[in-house]
Amino acid sequence: MSQWVVNLICLWFSQFIVMAGFCAMVPFIPLYIKGDLHITDANELAAAVAMFNFFGTLAYALFNPIWGK
Repeated sequence: MSQWVVNLICLWFSQFIVMAGFCAMVPFIPLYIKGDLHITDANELAAAVAMFNFFGTLAYALFNPIWGK
């Protein structure tokens, strides 16, 4: 197997593990926001979780090309 195929497999596997980690943390974010920020209203909690997910994804989208360069 050529070297670039081995590198591609390693990169694919590491990216898969990182994205699985991001997806695994999503169900627990409301618990942390509720506990740390003391937000008890369901609508405010939903808005805080949505902002957390949006800005995290936005930062990932903006800085990914910079890190790739």
